[in-house]
Amino acid sequence: TIVGKADSPIKSLDDLKGKTIGVIAGSTGEAYMKENAAKLGVAETKSYNAQQDLLLDVQNGRIDGGAGELAGFLFAIKQMPALKILVRIPTGERFAMMTKKGHPLLEKVNDAITAMKKDGTMAAIHKKWFGVDPEAGTSTVTPGPIPQ
Repeated sequence: TIVGKADSPIKSLDDLKGKTIGVIAGSTGEAYMKENAAKLGVAETKSYNAQQDLLLDVQNGRIDGGAGELAGFLFAIKQMPALKILVRIPTGERFAMMTKKGHPLLEKVNDAITAMKKDGTMAAIHKKWFGVDPEAGTSTVTPGPIPQ
């Protein structure tokens, strides 16, 4: 996901050409930019230790945008309305919860999460914390197979 100023001219990955993009050290955003910056024509990738520092530099115009994880950016920009999500990078990235194999509550937790997706609770939680509805068809709102 690329975050930037609300009035940014960046509307697609093609618009990153010649831009300076911040990344969080060790993040999937950093990995994506290391792999794709050259072919996208990114002028410079600047590494940050903290998301807040990256977002402050975007807000203050020191960098053109930041590449990172959607949920973290959505939560942060609720407090920084001058910023917005500019481009969604289709990484297929998902979040998970782990338990010990065979844990007695595992099936109940999986059933509860599936029920929350079906009845709209998961979408309501997303809206509450991130300020926007989840994208239709994503794993946030669409039940899918449970990895074993």
